[in-house]
Amino acid sequence: MQQAHHNKKLIPLHIQFLPTNRCNMNCSFCSCSERDATLEIDFDLARMIIEKCREYGTKAVTITGDGEPLMYPHFADLVDCFHTNLIKIGLVSNGLLLHKVSKETLDRITWCRISNDDQRTFSSVYREQLTGVVTGSPGVDWAFSHVVSSKPNVDEIASIVEFANEHSFTHIRVVADLFQPEEVDLEQLKETMRSRGQ
Repeated sequence: MQQAHHNKKLIPLHIQFLPTNRCNMNCSFCSCSERDATLEIDFDLARMIIEKCREYGTKAVTITGDGEPLMYPHFADLVDCFHTNLIKIGLVSNGLLLHKVSKETLDRITWCRISNDDQRTFSSVYREQLTGVVTGSPGVDWAFSHVVSSKPNVDEIASIVEFANEHSFTHIRVVADLFQPEEVDLEQLKETMRSRGQ
């Protein structure tokens, strides 16, 4: 939570909001794998928290989670509530359900970071779905966040770089698998990508 001081009070300028622990993936590098996957926040409670955050001066939120936030059954209502309370919205998602979110809801989001990793395949079906999403909501700041393993899937990374360039993504964040950071050579990956002209 980002805070600021105002009249000797801490103001939560930016908050992280985790609506659900449910997820549609089972990533080996997930830091939340031991969570109770059934937990999620009651929407009436969520609305009350959001309204209170506005009273306290909150300006922005990152909707993320111990699970996949798009699996929250009230996701559209959640976005609408933040929007109505004049809180700018960021979203961290694995991207697999983005094509099921309405354009109206997506257009209320300021930025979205789509998580990807070496174990996933940037399939033609997923690519087509994602193309429809990002071209349909060009006002969103789109970017990828890619988790690199000890054996990077260079072709996969090349595919998302190509996609990101084609669709004016602002950046691709590349991070090491947190369970084996000493085994991941990001410098070597950079050299490999440069040698491929990416």
